[in-house]
Amino acid sequence: MATVAAGWANFREHGRLWPALYAVKLILSLLFTAPVWLVFGYGLEHSRAGTLIEQSWSLDVIVEMIAARDGAAVAFLVTLGSFVVAGFLIRQFLNGGLYAVYLKGADDRREGFWRDSGAGFFSHLAISGVMLPVYLVLVFVGHAVSAVVPGRLFGYFGSEYLASSGLRLVIVGAFVLLGVVFSEALRYRRAACPGEPFGALVSGAVDFVRSRGVRMYGYYLLFFVPFVIVWLAMEAGSLGVTGGLPGLGGVLLEAVLFQISAFVRTGQSLLFTATIGRLFRVTYPDLFASAQMELSLD
Repeated sequence: MATVAAGWANFREHGRLWPALYAVKLILSLLFTAPVWLVFGYGLEHSRAGTLIEQSWSLDVIVEMIAARDGAAVAFLVTLGSFVVAGFLIRQFLNGGLYAVYLKGADDRREGFWRDSGAGFFSHLAISGVMLPVYLVLVFVGHAVSAVVPGRLFGYFGSEYLASSGLRLVIVGAFVLLGVVFSEALRYRRAACPGEPFGALVSGAVDFVRSRGVRMYGYYLLFFVPFVIVWLAMEAGSLGVTGGLPGLGGVLLEAVLFQISAFVRTGQSLLFTATIGRLFRVTYPDLFASAQMELSLD
């Protein structure tokens, strides 16, 4: 547990990154929501769809509303595509600074964050390009393995059938997590050795995963599973609360609960990254011979 404690200390030391990264995500989501709402907002107040939305935030109503307005589907897809691309590029830019901060420590937090973000943009973009087919392969393999699970393993109806589907999803997620572990190793190798050729980065990441991959996998589950439990409990509780609120009150409360979950999810992701940063330092102490302090976790 010493590594987890050191990771938590690393996370707290750079605690301002948590609300800052969440704020970036929130701003992007608002920039996506505003144009979509403008497309549908005209005349919505006195329409039947608007009345239904005030009563229940139903996906069926939203889909019907998109189909009823000329050009709405195209506008929605263009806006969504722009949001996804912008979010992806901004995350690759910020990755350079985030991984450098969690690896090198507080000395680089203020002076070097934006410098490291800019310097690492194309490297992290290349890493994401390499990881995309890896994720696709892992999803395919995970889906093939999950197909072995009978669709009626726990029952034929209701929650029993959903449990079988959930188990299949967990199996696919377990394979995807292998890609997450390798991606973290690649990004930290790049942060530690920015001048290495890409082939050497991959080789170094493979070496790190070979020696620490099981622990990385376990750390991710240690941080992610509690988040899932809390999120499911929050969603279950919100169903009763939002169902009892008329009009837009229930919709707004649901949006607030969703943002709370998004905020916690951002923190969980950064906590994992901070922990792996400490693990990388003690695995390769020779790369940090000039560091002001040596960490000992083993």
